[in-house]
Amino acid sequence: MFFPKMFSNHEVRQYLAAWSWNLGAMNMGFFLGWSGVTTPDLQSATSPIYESALTDEEVSYTTSFPFITALISSMVWGYIANSLGRKITGYLTALCFTTCYIIALTSDTFSVFVIGRMIGGLAYCAVLFNGPMYIAEMAEVQKLGRISATYLISENFGILTIYILGSYVSYDVLNVFCLAFSVLFLVLIMIFPESPVYYLKTDRPIEARVALQWFRPENEQYLESELKRLNDTFILSKKFKFKYLFTKHTLMALFIALNLQVGIQLTGMHYVACYTVDIFQRTASVIDPYTSTIITGIFLIIAPCCYFVITNHFGRKTITIVSFFLQSLTWAILGGYYFYIEHNTIEDSSPLNYLPLVCISLYCLFFAGGGGCIPFTIYGEIFSAEVRNAVMPFIYIWNALNSFAVLKLVPTIMLQTIHMSGVFWFFSIISFYIVLFTIFVIPETKGKPFLTVIDDLTKKACWK
Repeated sequence: MFFPKMFSNHEVRQYLAAWSWNLGAMNMGFFLGWSGVTTPDLQSATSPIYESALTDEEVSYTTSFPFITALISSMVWGYIANSLGRKITGYLTALCFTTCYIIALTSDTFSVFVIGRMIGGLAYCAVLFNGPMYIAEMAEVQKLGRISATYLISENFGILTIYILGSYVSYDVLNVFCLAFSVLFLVLIMIFPESPVYYLKTDRPIEARVALQWFRPENEQYLESELKRLNDTFILSKKFKFKYLFTKHTLMALFIALNLQVGIQLTGMHYVACYTVDIFQRTASVIDPYTSTIITGIFLIIAPCCYFVITNHFGRKTITIVSFFLQSLTWAILGGYYFYIEHNTIEDSSPLNYLPLVCISLYCLFFAGGGGCIPFTIYGEIFSAEVRNAVMPFIYIWNALNSFAVLKLVPTIMLQTIHMSGVFWFFSIISFYIVLFTIFVIPETKGKPFLTVIDDLTKKACWK
C-alpha cells in the first residue's frame, strides 16, 4: 500500500516516509522516559499495578529487564528485516509497543507488568536497528544527512513529550497516549512503500523499481543510476567474509567502538532518563521535581541542533574529548553537592539547591550535543560498509548489556553502598576515562580517506 503521490516533490515524500520510522524513534523516547515520570506513582501507596508500593529493587527490574530482551533480540531483528522486509518488521515493532502499554494499563500483578516492559524492550531494539536502515535505503545520498538528523532528534523529542505529559496527567492517561502513538506508528508503516533494497536483496527488481519511483523524481535516467547504486551496495555487502572481522584494523575499530559504548551507557544517560524525577526528589530544591525534569528534557532537544553545527567545524577527537570532559566535570560537581547534603543540613532557599538542575541540564546538553552522537559518526568512518553491517549487532549487544548493568545496579547496590554522591562520581570517572582513551587511542577520522583511517588504526593496534 503506497501513499498517493499527492506531493509532487520527491524530497517531501522521502521526509514523510522517514517520519514513519521517526515516529518509531519517538516511541523509543516514550518508552525510555516513561519510567522517569511514573516511578513515583509505582512507589506510592496506591500503585496502579500492585497491591502495595514497589520497592527500589522492584522498580530496578522494570527499568533494566527491557534491556535483557533488547540484548537477546539484537541478533534477531536484522534477520527478520532481511527475511520478511522492513515493513513486516515495523508491524511487529508496533505490535510489541502496543502490547507493552496494554499490559501496563490492565495488569495487576508485578510479574505480568515486568513481562510487558520486556516486550517493550523488543520494540526498542527493533527501532534502533531498522529505523536507520530503512532511512538509509530509501533516501538519496545528498539528502541522507538532513533526513537522518530528524531521526536523531525524534527520540529526544519523545522523552521530552513524555516528561511533560507525565507531569500533568494520570498514569492511565499517559499509557493511553503511548498506546495511541504505537497504533499510529503501525498505520504509517502500512502506508509507505517497502525499502527498494529489500526487494533487490530478494531478487525482485520490478518491485524495487516501483518502490524507488515513489522516492525519486520522474527521471528515467536518474532512476536507473539510483537502482545501480543500490544494487552495487547490495552486491558489495554479499562479498563480506567472516575473516574480515579479524584484520588488525577491524579489531582495533571494534575495540574503539566498544569503549565508546561504555562512554555512552556508563556515564549515566539511561539512569538519568529513567530516574529523573527520583533524582530531583532527593535534593533540597524548592523547584518541583517534575518541572526540573521537563527542563532537562528541553536541553535534550536543543543539544542535537548544536551537534549538527559543531560537527562540521571541529574534528571527531576534539568533540569527543571536550564533551566527555565537560560531562566529567558536571558529574564531579553534582557528586560534591550530594556528598555535602548527605553530611550536612542545607536550607531550602540556598543557591546550592539549583546545582542538580544546572548540572543535569548541562550534562544532557554535553551528552546529546556530542558524547551521545559522535561515536556513531566515528563508526561510519572506522568500519567499511560491509564490516559495519556485521559488527553493529555485537555493538548493540554490548550497549544493551551496559544499559542493563547501570539500570539494575545503580538504583539498588550502588546507591546503598556509595550513595548518590558516589554514583555521580563514578559517572565522572568513566567520563574522564573516555577523555584519556580518546586522546591516546582514537585517531582523527574527519575528512580522511578510508585507507588512511585503516593505516592509522593499524598503527594504533597493540597486537600483532
